[in-house]
Amino acid sequence: MWSFVFRRIPRAHWRLSLWRTLSSFEKGQFLETTRAALDTIEAELGENRRLLQEFSLKRDSEPEFEQLIREEIQQLERQRRLLLASESTHPTASGGRTVPDIQERPGSEHDTLVPASSERYKPHSIASVFLEVQPGAGGIEASIFANELFKMYERYAKRRDWHFQTLDECLARVEGAGAYERLRHEAGGVRVQRVPVTESRGRVHTSLAFVVILPEDRFENNEDASLLHRDELRIDRFRASGAGGQHVNKTDSAVRVTHLPTGLQVAVQTTRSQHQNLALAMRLLRARLIDSQRQARQRQQQEDRRGQVGSRARHERVRTFHFPRNEVVDHRVHRRVPDLLRILRDGDVDLLPIPNVEAEMQTH
Repeated sequence: MWSFVFRRIPRAHWRLSLWRTLSSFEKGQFLETTRAALDTIEAELGENRRLLQEFSLKRDSEPEFEQLIREEIQQLERQRRLLLASESTHPTASGGRTVPDIQERPGSEHDTLVPASSERYKPHSIASVFLEVQPGAGGIEASIFANELFKMYERYAKRRDWHFQTLDECLARVEGAGAYERLRHEAGGVRVQRVPVTESRGRVHTSLAFVVILPEDRFENNEDASLLHRDELRIDRFRASGAGGQHVNKTDSAVRVTHLPTGLQVAVQTTRSQHQNLALAMRLLRARLIDSQRQARQRQQQEDRRGQVGSRARHERVRTFHFPRNEVVDHRVHRRVPDLLRILRDGDVDLLPIPNVEAEMQTH
């Protein structure tokens, strides 16, 4: 089955290239989006095949990981059964079974080439996002680690050909095909265990950082478009500081916007244009307001269900970067991934699992 999948993907790429030359500009953009989705599928299939080979070796050579490997094999088996079930809905003309077919509908209202059975890879899921890394418990070491995580995502965005615009320290706007669909799985607490550069006795310290992912909605026909009212905002203009030459110190190009009802505040001094900085600040403030409302709804739901008050975010770490073992542990799927330095310093985030997808697989 795997060999068939890998033979089919290059053929789909060839079709997309041919169709793009014959399509309008809008269709070309749509096909390019679908091409990116195919690249993601191909990468994940290759990762699954690599893991199967790695598991077979570890099961024989590392008995201490036997239970962990057994659980991961069970997860892969559930994924295999799900793939087989989806294949049964797309039989071939000869009565055989194939992998989920590619829909071809030339001449329809939306001429597309998309994976027929995948709800996950849809163009409407693509959006720009605000990415922020905040230091948690751990003092200076937590701040150092938060900055390293931010640089990791910057390198990852470059690998994916995404536009990465730094707005403030450890705060950026990321835009590109599939940016939100991929980065939304990165949100949560990230723990690091290592010997800090400030430690003179060689002791391993534990620190914490938090990754925040806020989607930048477009707000067409969206009730959230009315979140910001001019009379509820205070806009302050001031001179920017930092790099940028003498220009930033002579003009009031930096902007700070405060939402008076909630006290939320954002400041942007990225560009030399005051209007561009104001537009970015308004986008970021709107995204934070939406996220604040979403968290409030979730807290209310938790109170209704459990009668508990308060957040347990500090206990809900999603990953641990364990330097002594040179591995990253994803606590959501109980998976250990080697090559920590390759992930953190080279920005190869695709080596890490996508836990929400694997959880959906397990429910089947």
